Amino acid sequence: KQWYQRRVRDRPLVISKRVFELLQQGVSAIICHCPSTITEQVANLANEKGVPVIAVTATDPLLQNRERRPYLLRISPSDQQQSAALSDILDHFNWLHFSIITSYDSYGIHGISGIQKAASSKRWKINNIQHFAVPEDVATLNVTKELEMIYKSESRIIILNCGAAAAGQVLRQAETFGLTDAGYAWIVTDGVTGNFNDLMLQNIRHKLFGAYLEGLLGTMPATKDGLLYSWFMDDFSTHLEIKRREIEPFTRLAFDAVYVFATALHNYFSDENTITERNINIWDYPGQTFEDGPRLYEYFKRVKVNGTSKMLSFDDQGEIKNAKYDIVNFVSGDGYFREVGYWTPESGVQIEDYVVFSGGSRTVPAYQIDTLERRHLILGIDVDPPFIIMEDSTCDDTVSNACYSGYCISLVEELSHMLGFTYEFVRPSDGIWGGLDPDGVTWTGIFKDLLDRRIDIATVHMSINSIREKSIDFSVPFMQAGLTVVVKGEEETSDGYFFLSPFSSDVLYAIGAGVL
Repeated sequence: KQWYQRRVRDRPLVISKRVFELLQQGVSAIICHCPSTITEQVANLANEKGVPVIAVTATDPLLQNRERRPYLLRISPSDQQQSAALSDILDHFNWLHFSIITSYDSYGIHGISGIQKAASSKRWKINNIQHFAVPEDVATLNVTKELEMIYKSESRIIILNCGAAAAGQVLRQAETFGLTDAGYAWIVTDGVTGNFNDLMLQNIRHKLFGAYLEGLLGTMPATKDGLLYSWFMDDFSTHLEIKRREIEPFTRLAFDAVYVFATALHNYFSDENTITERNINIWDYPGQTFEDGPRLYEYFKRVKVNGTSKMLSFDDQGEIKNAKYDIVNFVSGDGYFREVGYWTPESGVQIEDYVVFSGGSRTVPAYQIDTLERRHLILGIDVDPPFIIMEDSTCDDTVSNACYSGYCISLVEELSHMLGFTYEFVRPSDGIWGGLDPDGVTWTGIFKDLLDRRIDIATVHMSINSIREKSIDFSVPFMQAGLTVVVKGEEETSDGYFFLSPFSSDVLYAIGAGVL
């Protein structure tokens, strides 16, 4: 029996209904070309009835649960492997600080758990982690709040883990924050690189590529090492009248899934096994199962065949062996993701070609800000003569540079000319200078604005002390102003009887009485 349809937007009730329909048709196995969330539900229902499931693209590490899903075979490597590849990319470019933005689903959240573990063990700093829910109409996705948080974190390296259609919306909106300019690097996962037609569907239709796609760096399951690769690409492109490069990697993996099933079935029957078809009706006969399913699944795991992607073989858990990822890079001039290297657990990251980063730059971005040129800074101030003087108490525009003068203002003006940044002033949001509340936790005034990232820098005359240093960073002091205590000095006097001072009055009386 053959029944195949990809519906990534189906709800759980609809998915269950379709699985039950397949079981009633007496299928021997289900090939699921679906995201991890849907694959999990399909495998839970089908495996309970003894029907094996071959997952094409499901990569969630938590799917590997032999109690719940004893007959699940996966063609794609687990996201644990992809996390290791991404971690090695960060290591290769010496990116020690970065931010993460993911879809709020099993693929998005579980897919980067390995990176978080690596960051902890390697003492990397994750500046910010943002999640977003993907609406049914992806075109309505709005992630400006999440991107604003990443922008304020001043991250230069950003990992994006979601589906391709959502990624297109995220990157387009990131462009408005300047997050796709030169000096940034975006690392995307196979949810983007493996479905690039979804990423660029609207752009391809008009033969245009958004500038925000330039320089994407990512991982893609290696799907070009198999014996059947050239034959498949020629035949498939000719049959569908499309260019070879428009054939997505997951299409090749789908072919391999069918090839594995056919090979296992051939071997199964060659050993003189039989299959008794079961039209499982869960409503009328809830106890029915496909008795031959577990034995057929064992043949799935024993398959060793050279497909389109690579030599396909599996371990005892039904996981694909020989994990390998291509390191790919999007360049608008090429119009697709080109291979620049590869990753395996044994070799780590191997970069074999030049890499283009965001903004078309070939210079490896620094993981933290190394220049203020062309940046616009929000500077927190408060009136404190002679350091900050308000020129006119009736000045309406309190953010205007013209309203203020003083030592700190002159210092900012000079630094602005030297470092090439622009700026504006902001007074404390709660109207007070501020400090640490008696509770020892809550900060107020200009300190709160700094910690809440309402301002970039507090440009004020502020003393450095141990309590403040626990929460905020200080620049090199521009003035040393130690405290001095002044007291009245001792007066020198002349005393002709100083030689008697060592004796107490009682001793002196006794001496006097003895003399008399």
